[in-house]
Amino acid sequence: MEEDQPLLEINTENKNYLRVYTYSYSDEMRFTVSFENDDSVISSEHLKPVFCPFTGKRISNSSEDMNKLASGISLKSNNGKLFKKCCYIDGRILHLAALGSHMQYEFEYDPLTGKSKHPVKTVIHRKNEQGTMLS
Repeated sequence: MEEDQPLLEINTENKNYLRVYTYSYSDEMRFTVSFENDDSVISSEHLKPVFCPFTGKRISNSSEDMNKLASGISLKSNNGKLFKKCCYIDGRILHLAALGSHMQYEFEYDPLTGKSKHPVKTVIHRKNEQGTMLS
């Protein structure tokens, strides 16, 4: 994923956009949800996940930002219009919704719990008294 390109984007009105970016920050990563045009950012929220959604590595001990994102981020446009809960996360799926449009992106790892899209199966092998393998 290229840091200068939005992960999700909705064109709202007159070349204004709701966008979500992911980017590296001091060996960690952040989400930015923004309402912007090509010239400036009008409003934004910067959020730090507990786990990196691409690697599963723990990067924070605070779940405050991810709980806020799970509840939904609201942003104001340049004319004062409020986009209520326009961005939210549900497990590994990040949603961006406004004006009847909806986009989503599924991460490899849940940014709050670190759980993987492909859970690792743990198989325990045991031998019986005769040395035969049991599952």
